[in-house]
Amino acid sequence: MNLNYEWYRTFYTVVKEGGFSKAADKLCVTQPAVSQAIRRLEECAGVKLFVRRSGQPIPTEAGRRLFSFIERGVEWFASGENFLGRLSDPNAGEVTVGVSESACRFFILPHIKEMRQRFPDLKLKIKEGNTAQSLEALTRGEIDCALIMTPLNRLNASIRLTTLKSCRFGLYSSEIFTDIPEQPRPLKDYAACPFLMLDKRTETRKAADKFFTAHNIAVNVRIELSSVGLVKDFLKSGFGISMLLEDYVGEELENGSLIALPVKETMPRRDLALATCKEMPSTPAAASFFDFLQKRFSAAV
Repeated sequence: MNLNYEWYRTFYTVVKEGGFSKAADKLCVTQPAVSQAIRRLEECAGVKLFVRRSGQPIPTEAGRRLFSFIERGVEWFASGENFLGRLSDPNAGEVTVGVSESACRFFILPHIKEMRQRFPDLKLKIKEGNTAQSLEALTRGEIDCALIMTPLNRLNASIRLTTLKSCRFGLYSSEIFTDIPEQPRPLKDYAACPFLMLDKRTETRKAADKFFTAHNIAVNVRIELSSVGLVKDFLKSGFGISMLLEDYVGEELENGSLIALPVKETMPRRDLALATCKEMPSTPAAASFFDFLQKRFSAAV
């Protein structure tokens, strides 16, 4: 049978609205157009789909059975149309971001409130993972962007990086463990202290190890932890010192639960970058989100 989807949608709307004129209003067409669509559907199917009672169209047994088959399909099509409409709206739609737990907490979360005010209809999906996992998801098209820390040892040629913020490392501890030296001390003076470090697989740890190696210093790593939050908890409990990005300890430095240890050497930096895929066009919603992040971080400099 040579059936037209619009006939099915018209039939569905007549049943849902309870009349031809109401269906015409819903579909923004004329009532004769509705009648013609139903007539052609009945002719192709070879069965009557409605009978009239008191002037109202009542589905026949065949009409009721047909409706039970097409109801979900028509509604799914409508959902798809709504989805495509949202994709074209720069202030709505959906954006999926790959990000580590630390980057999400310290770089995304502080701006969520403002973002929700700017884009109340935007659906933001956070996909947590380390840098490698986020970049893999990006190249597979599973996410719209990733927030990562650079530099990296390797980078796929299809990835575009946009620097958002430069972040400085520092040495941190608590007054429970040590007093603040009056003058900056050489890094080697801290080497014998018990160090609390992130897992060796993290990019932050790799950057710290690279810095120590460059200065021919072997630090005394006593405890390795899986997250920045745990490192800070152990620091505040007086278990030693750690090398972390300053952005990760801003609140603790402000309330005095952690202290910065003065170091003579210039501490290294890492950049927070927005990673996007050159081969994947951005949706209007994703483009708006990217623009928001770039403006927000540039304003904070």
